[in-house]
Amino acid sequence: MEALFNQFSTMSNQTLTGDNPFNPYDVDHLLHLFELEAYNSWSSYAAASHASSLAFAAEAESSIKAAESDMDALLASAMDEFHRTVQEAERLSESETRGLVRAAEKVKKAGESVGSAASVASKRYLDGAVASATATMRSAFGSAGKIKKIYPC
Repeated sequence: MEALFNQFSTMSNQTLTGDNPFNPYDVDHLLHLFELEAYNSWSSYAAASHASSLAFAAEAESSIKAAESDMDALLASAMDEFHRTVQEAERLSESETRGLVRAAEKVKKAGESVGSAASVASKRYLDGAVASATATMRSAFGSAGKIKKIYPC
């Protein structure tokens, strides 16, 4: 590019001093060379940029894979901890349930004992009441025969 600028400067000086007449074809040719140089420069920059982009993309992909690997390890660890927690909770729940079932069975037996005791007491009370009523009735009928008739005067 520097050489093209020198050539353009030389051509301009020669035209201005009158050493060479102005030739539009020479200027057009020189502008075409500028265009080619700019295109080549842009192509090399694009290629370098593309290579740099590819390297950056590869590095980014590598970083992402490492992050995914770390995330998978953390997720696996968290899931293991979750499963251990669930198993511990189930074990405690089963233990608590067994304890509650035993307590309920004891309360049921105690309730049955109280119920049967109340039933026996009720039956004895009823038997005693019937016996008392029977004795009262017998006494009443027995003494009724011994009473002499009293006639009014």
